[in-house]
Amino acid sequence: FGGSVAEDQKKATQAEKRACLGIAARLRGTEGKHMDQSTCPVWKADGKDPEALGRAAEALKAGEVVGFPTETVYGLGGNALSDSAIRKIFQAKGRPSNNPLIVHVATQDQALSLVDAAAVPKTALRLMQAFWPGPLTIVLPLKSKGSNQLSKFVTCGLETVGIRIPQHEVARKLISIAGVPIAAPSANRSGKPSPTCAAHVVRDLGSRIAGVVDGGETGIGLESTVVECCDAEVDVDVDDGKGSNDNNSSSSSSS
Repeated sequence: FGGSVAEDQKKATQAEKRACLGIAARLRGTEGKHMDQSTCPVWKADGKDPEALGRAAEALKAGEVVGFPTETVYGLGGNALSDSAIRKIFQAKGRPSNNPLIVHVATQDQALSLVDAAAVPKTALRLMQAFWPGPLTIVLPLKSKGSNQLSKFVTCGLETVGIRIPQHEVARKLISIAGVPIAAPSANRSGKPSPTCAAHVVRDLGSRIAGVVDGGETGIGLESTVVECCDAEVDVDVDDGKGSNDNNSSSSSSS
C-alpha cells in the first residue's frame, strides 16, 4: 500500500510539471506582449532579454502589481510604499483587507530603513546575518515618522511588519531595479494553492495583473518561516504545508 501511495504522489508531481511546461510552451514568443483574457505579459528572466526585468520594474514603479519568483513560491508584488498598489494586490487576490502583507527587500540596510532600527532586537539582527538572503521573514517594529513610510494597507494597522530578503537572485534584482520595497503575498487567488511556476500565475491571475516575471520553477514550494523576536525570546511560525495560508511568507500576523 505504501508503495502505491508513493507512486501516486510521484505521478501527481510529474503531472503538475507537465502542466507548467504545457502552459509555458503556449506563452513562448509572448514576452512583454498582452495576450487574451486568460493571460498577461510574461517577462523571461533567463538573461536573453536584458530589458525584461526593467519592464517589470517600471510596472512596479508605476503602481502596478506583478508576479515574480522567489525561492519559496511566486509572489504577487506591489510597491510597499504605495496605497494604490497595495489595494490592487488585495483586489487581485480577493484577499481580506485585514490580512497584512510581507515586505521583500534587496538588502539589510533597505529593511532597516523601513522600521524603527533603534528598536530592532539584537536577536533579530543576528538572525538577519545568519539567514538572509533566505526563506526567513522577521517581524520588526514599524517607525512612526520619517521617509520610506510603508503603506498603511501593508500592515493593516499593526505596529510591526514582516520583512525578508529573498534568496532568489531574480527577485533581488527586480527589487533593486525597481528601487522600492515590494510587498508580496503568494501570487494566487485566496484559497487556491500557492504557485510554483509562472504558468500557474498566468492561469490564476493573468487577467488581473500587469505581468509576470518568469524565473523558472521555485525551489521550495512552501511559504517561508516567520520569527518575531522579543529581547531574548523568539516566536516561530512555520507553514504546515497544507495550504492554510496564502502569503508568500507565513506569519502569526498574517495568513
